[in-house]
Amino acid sequence: MDSVNVILLTKGKEKWFFVYEDGLEADVLRLLGRYASNPDLDFTWYDAAALSLKVRANEDLANDTGPDDISTFDAGPAVLGPQASRFRLPG
Repeated sequence: MDSVNVILLTKGKEKWFFVYEDGLEADVLRLLGRYASNPDLDFTWYDAAALSLKVRANEDLANDTGPDDISTFDAGPAVLGPQASRFRLPG
């Protein structure tokens, strides 16, 4: 089963919720464009752009499988930064 994604935009008293499954990102992006181009809605192109960034971020997370070979992955310097070498455990 695909994951369910939820994005939300709050504009004053209005709340725009979009719920979609993984793999339907293109449909959501088209819907955001249709809403932004509809003059009867209080939904702007800025709103569509902001939410499209969230859709794409969710898509990137869904497609991220992590490192190919975990045995060669060293997160120490990336997580701790360049100062990590100053701090050593006794032993």
